[in-house]
Amino acid sequence: EFSRLRFVNESHRLHPMHIHGLFFKVLARNGVPVNEAHFRDTVLIHARETVDVGTVPEDAGRWMLHCHILEHAESGMMTMVEVD
Repeated sequence: EFSRLRFVNESHRLHPMHIHGLFFKVLARNGVPVNEAHFRDTVLIHARETVDVGTVPEDAGRWMLHCHILEHAESGMMTMVEVD
């Protein structure tokens, strides 16, 4: 089953968002469709940008999603994604 995630960056900073255990394709940036041939586990979200990604979760478990800038992650920019 296909899952869609949306990243919304309301700040003026860049955020390289990384998901452990999942690979995804970027589907759209600010509502404009993107046609990428490759899968990734990290996407750079620019200031004031919305990015939609699509994934097919295959490995059950709890996976960390966080900003790869460590001071951002340490200040709370991380969460868990649950795959059943």
